[in-house]
Amino acid sequence: MGKQQRRSAVLRGGEVTNITMLCANRPRLLKQALDSIGDLSNATVTIRDAGMNKEVEQICRFWALGEEQSAYFRCPEPLGTGPARNDVIARSEKIFGRGDYLYISDDDVYWTASDWLARLIEAYEWMENFEGYKIVGGYNHPFNQPV
Repeated sequence: MGKQQRRSAVLRGGEVTNITMLCANRPRLLKQALDSIGDLSNATVTIRDAGMNKEVEQICRFWALGEEQSAYFRCPEPLGTGPARNDVIARSEKIFGRGDYLYISDDDVYWTASDWLARLIEAYEWMENFEGYKIVGGYNHPFNQPV
């Protein structure tokens, strides 16, 4: 499971999803995104804050304190989106180990279904049945719609 034991893993026979999130200067959207994550018994969350907004920093620090399986980093240096994603993924793996799945998100993505992660993994596994197709991801997941 890795040196941090990936804290806990109960969903789907012990599989763990590492969730990474980029945020910057949008406290209302960030709070909505964090509140929508839901149960973390099968996931870790690592947040990389590239902004200078104190309210965003307070939200992240408060949220990370309440969630044993989360980490927050304030990194205001401008990297660009791709390098910032690589940075938060590397930090997540260093702290929590490599998960079975990786979900890359932003502070403006939120979920309306409480079982969004299980449904997303199920869809991913279903698509893996089709030879020649690999899931890459994108911002428009069908599970982000009201149920």
